[in-house]
Amino acid sequence: MAKQKIIAGHLDHKHGYYYMVLSLPNPEKGNRKLPKWFPTGIPYDGKRQTERDAKRMLKEWREDFTSGKLTLAMIEAKKRSKGTDGAMSLKSIPIRKDMYFTDYLLRWLEIIQADVEEDTFAGYWRTVHNPLFPYFSEHNATLEELSAVDLTLFYKYCKTRTYRGKPIKGNTIRHYHAVIHKALQDAVVVLRILQYNVADYVVAPKVDNYVAPYADTDELRELVNDLMHSPIRVPVMFAAFYGMRRSEALGIRKAVIDRKRKP
Repeated sequence: MAKQKIIAGHLDHKHGYYYMVLSLPNPEKGNRKLPKWFPTGIPYDGKRQTERDAKRMLKEWREDFTSGKLTLAMIEAKKRSKGTDGAMSLKSIPIRKDMYFTDYLLRWLEIIQADVEEDTFAGYWRTVHNPLFPYFSEHNATLEELSAVDLTLFYKYCKTRTYRGKPIKGNTIRHYHAVIHKALQDAVVVLRILQYNVADYVVAPKVDNYVAPYADTDELRELVNDLMHSPIRVPVMFAAFYGMRRSEALGIRKAVIDRKRKP
């Protein structure tokens, strides 16, 4: 049986955001394939991480349109039910407990951006845009309707997904849980639009026990010899003999090396 050809698509940008351009059949034009633009909500800022997020989102949408999991009719119906033409108009939506959970997450990002470190916000932003927003957009739960069952099903869904060909780890899913908990806790404590945090009633995903592989003496000797003329030989030796992390081995400066006192 011939494999179904995936729908063509590519990324473009306008107004400072990434857009997905998909080649979809138009029934009004005899199913002729015409380009259709979809907003991602991902800023076009020149950063590699946001570009990877946009490419990942494009891949998922192409696969979902090809399999029939997503259709133009579904998207139009969702727009009508939300009364909005896209993520760009969310700033005009008041923060209330009866708003969609996905809309709240986007507004929450706007609220906390000035109060957290840049790296922390970047982590929140990536998690909200993928996988939280795509998943919960399909379920249309409002902030006050969101239940412990909804969150549990989301964590189970994550366990069935893969990232770069590998199953998503429990540590990653636990990070998703932490972001959800933080967003809901702010709705309770800061915004005071919820009476309790539903994430408190969900068992947090288990952290995977990490078993680090290690090299024996012969393997280390062979590695050091192979790197005899390599610029990374010294940091590799530091990591091998002193148990330094990569960042520690690369961050060593001459000022911290005591040449007089030798072991």
